[in-house]
Parts: sequence; C-alpha cells; structure tokens
Amino acid sequence: MGYNILILHNLLNFTQTLKSAADYVLCFERYAPEHTYLYHQISAPETAALKDIRFDAVILDATALGFCRYRPRELYESEKDRWSFVGASDAVKLAFPQDDYHQSNTLDTLFDEWNFDWVYTVLPRHTDAVYPRMTAKGRLSLVLTGYVDDMSLHEFEPFARPFGRREIDIGQRVQFYSPLGGRYALLKGRLAEAVKAAALVKGMRTDISTAYDERKAGDDWLQFLGNCRFVPGSESGVSVWDPDGFIYDRVNAYVDEHPDAAFEEIEAACFPGEDGRYIFSAVSPRLFEAAMMRCGQVLVEGAYLGVLKPFEHYIPVKPDLSPHFPQLVRI
Repeated sequence: MGYNILILHNLLNFTQTLKSAADYVLCFERYAPEHTYLYHQISAPETAALKDIRFDAVILDATALGFCRYRPRELYESEKDRWSFVGASDAVKLAFPQDDYHQSNTLDTLFDEWNFDWVYTVLPRHTDAVYPRMTAKGRLSLVLTGYVDDMSLHEFEPFARPFGRREIDIGQRVQFYSPLGGRYALLKGRLAEAVKAAALVKGMRTDISTAYDERKAGDDWLQFLGNCRFVPGSESGVSVWDPDGFIYDRVNAYVDEHPDAAFEEIEAACFPGEDGRYIFSAVSPRLFEAAMMRCGQVLVEGAYLGVLKPFEHYIPVKPDLSPHFPQLVRI
C-alpha cells in the first residue's frame, strides 16, 4: 500500500543547489518509490488543492525550517499561521533540523504544537535541554549533518585527481562564523588562517581563504577539493546557546552599529558569561566532501562521533592550534 507524502523544503532550484541537499530531499522517493510524493517549497504560496490532499506523512527538511528564524518575528508568526494546516493534519510528521541550538525553544514549541512524531537532530549531546517538549512526548534520533547518496558517488569521481598530480598542497575555503556562535564557532576560520601562515613559511603550495568573495560552490568546490592534497577542518558547532534568539538579535543590532567591533567587544556587550557554558558540536558535512575527494585532513581534535580517529583518519591539531609535531610545523 502506497502513502501520500508531503516534503516541505526551501530549495529554489534542484539543478543548481548543492547536490547533497538535492539528493537528500529526493532520497525518500529514490529508495521508497512505491509511495506518492509531493514536493513544495515552503516560501511559495500554499494552495487550496494542497490543503485538500490527505497526507499520510509530512517531512520538513532543514531548509524549510529556516522560517523559524525569520525576522522580524512577526514574519515567522505569519508563516506559522499560513502553514497551520500541517499542524492540524493527522499525518505522521518528521523534522530534520540543522543548527538546533539557535532558537531551539522556537523549534521545540513548533514541533510540540504541530504534533510532530519524530525529530532527527544532528546534536549528539544536550538534546534534553534543547528539546524538552519533544523529549517528553515524541522521538528523537541522531543523524549526520550531511547526506551522501551511494548512487551519486560515481558523479564525484571525475573531480578527484590522482594524489601525486594535485597542484595544491593544502587548501580550504571557509568563512568566519558570526560572533554569536562564540569562540568554538570561530575555530574553523582561525585554524585555516593559522595553517595558511605555517604552510607558507614551509614553502608549501597553499590556496586557503576566509574571504566571502572567494568562496566556492557546486562543481567548482569539488574541482577545488579534488586538486588539494590536504585540507584543514574541525567539527561544526557553537559554544553559545541561544534558545530564544535574543543573542542573535542583540549581536546583529550591535554589529550594525559597530561594524568593526572585535569579538571580545561584541561578547561583552551582547552575551557576557555565556560563551563556553555549552558546547554544541557535530560532524561537518565538509568532512564527507573532503573524504570523497580523497584529501588528507588536518583536523582539530574532537569526538567525530567516535568514527574518525587521530593519526588513523586525520592529522590532529590541538584546540589551541598547537600541533602534535612542533618540530615539523609551528602554528
């Protein structure tokens, strides 16, 4: 017996978005084709015909759940009202959020009021604090931050050059996270800059940038990785918990008024004493992409869900950016 399944997303164009994001949204139909699927962009108008369909299951992916962070907040309430028929539906409801630590109370309240049955979170810790309502009434399961489809692996292969023919010894593209994420969120950018400085001293061929206008996406990103021998990286996450979005609003308002403010100034003005009380970490999707391109990885030591082990799967660097081999390179 087939089911009617509604998948709410916010991908503008499936052919031009990140392939992993499109593969994820389409994977349900790919691996369970016996059901009937309807895909709808959550920012597009809802129709009377859509509301009249009886769905057996509704899936909200991370891009759709982005409306929970709309500003001004009245816009979120408006969107929530517009899609309230989802909450009223007796369908089985599943959510796949990302960055749960931002406005977690908004997410938890939405899932509770809309009677979600299952939340698939990327957070391996603190889920009882992040989702107190869903912990009490629903089900939570841990998933990864990225999706790699076995059926798409052959499409990545042409981008990976033979290791000996790669032109870049160590490369990366990463932007500095907003100060609202705390020092932990800044680690990835700081590592990239430290590795770049150390590699240049050693005469290595580097292509590392934290500049926004030098970012890469799509096939350009894969071609870049496939031409790098090594890439630096770390777990994703933040060290500031912002359950109601108040820190988000304060930081954005302060930065608008003080665009050149240093992190310490922003911290003192917007979230004094909050940094480091919680560490929300997750495995970054970029680790999957680097692995698929067969890059050696230089990573900040972390849990990595117990899967990646230092010296076996990656070259470890201490969180204070001191390496294990100071005689080889000093960061």
